[in-house]
Amino acid sequence: IPNLCTASSNTLLSVSANEMNNLFNSIRVYPNPVNDKLDIAFANKIESNLIITINNVLGQIIAEHNLSAASEIVELNDFSALKPGVYFLNIHIGNSTMVKKIVKQ
Repeated sequence: IPNLCTASSNTLLSVSANEMNNLFNSIRVYPNPVNDKLDIAFANKIESNLIITINNVLGQIIAEHNLSAASEIVELNDFSALKPGVYFLNIHIGNSTMVKKIVKQ
């Protein structure tokens, strides 16, 4: 599974279980549909472990990124290697997971 991920910086945020809903609601994933590069923007830097997986429609993991901490923007590179279609971006923070549908052009 390739690591296609880079991150850039700013303010820190420790996330409690009660704040997780607000955190997930503040996450932006763009552009969607995607061609080559996908950005995941967080309202603040994530201090806890972050796992990002990309799954195909069969549930198979296409890519996985394990980050000990993530900055405000995580950039997933090289979507050009993926075939056009629907994929699912899973963002795992602590014990919570958010899933976003991504369309690759």
